[in-house]
Amino acid sequence: MRLAQRIFPVLLLLLGCGPAVTPTSTFTPHVGCGDVFVVGVDATRTRFLKVNVQRSDVNAPHGQTVTLDVDGQHVTVEMDVYAFPVSASDERYCTDVLSGTAARPTTIKASSGTVTLVVGELASASNPTFPVTVRLENVKFSDGSTLGAAELKDVTVGWYAG
Repeated sequence: MRLAQRIFPVLLLLLGCGPAVTPTSTFTPHVGCGDVFVVGVDATRTRFLKVNVQRSDVNAPHGQTVTLDVDGQHVTVEMDVYAFPVSASDERYCTDVLSGTAARPTTIKASSGTVTLVVGELASASNPTFPVTVRLENVKFSDGSTLGAAELKDVTVGWYAG
């Protein structure tokens, strides 16, 4: 039964049936970096939710909470959809080193929605990382699918080697 539960969604995706995301999709924080790039992953490891906010362009200082509209330029939301589960060695998020055999996803861009960004304090001058929480609401994707709500909580972002 477990194998059938894992294969059926992949078959639907391959056949083009069903939406990329649903209002009840659950994403867990996966990785973060930059200023601010956050990635969440679903339980099947076939869908990666990416949120990119150019903090300097949207006035989101440390210690503040801001609510922003997805605009495709300063605030972007995308969904990477893979045909099969992605292993840790094939990931392409927040790394400078990509595997030559890394799977290539289909990327679906959001056309609208709301992003609430809770920006934590900078760790220190010598460690320019900080926690963020990203809440998404009413995100509509270019393929017609929607994401009613999702939260990626306490993800460490910032600039560091790797």
